[in-house]
Amino acid sequence: MSEIYCAITVKESTGAILGIRTPGPDLPAEGVDDELDTRMIYLTESNLPEEECKDWMYFHSNYWFDTTKLIFVKVGLPPNEYATWNGSAWSWDAKLLEADIRRLRTGRLIGTDWTQISDNSLTEEQRAEARTYRQALRDFMPNIGSPTNIDDVDWPELPSFLK
Repeated sequence: MSEIYCAITVKESTGAILGIRTPGPDLPAEGVDDELDTRMIYLTESNLPEEECKDWMYFHSNYWFDTTKLIFVKVGLPPNEYATWNGSAWSWDAKLLEADIRRLRTGRLIGTDWTQISDNSLTEEQRAEARTYRQALRDFMPNIGSPTNIDDVDWPELPSFLK
């Protein structure tokens, strides 16, 4: 038998890599656990997709298991934290991404609430600039386009005195 580099747990229904562990005396047997929807696979010289896969972080980030062909497939990094590999392409629920963008937008609004009370050290001009910024945040969601991740979002410019 070939040397076992590691044991990989994958989600049987999707092929997502759930965990990687080094071999040891308590190494679970290879096979499918229908109750947990998992599969244990030993990675050896015979099924190592590429030499870089010995870097477990790289392997975990860039590969999924094709449960029909029973091979590891390089799919690259997902476009966002909501993405799953569907066997041929990345897919995700854009509504989950939109909900996170909305949550961040709300946090920015809450973080500037204090600018609108009269009992602060802001000038009237700064208070007006903060009001304009806050209105831009409120008008923001219908105009975000189709981002694939939060980093793609073009947020309204925060007034310099709030940075």
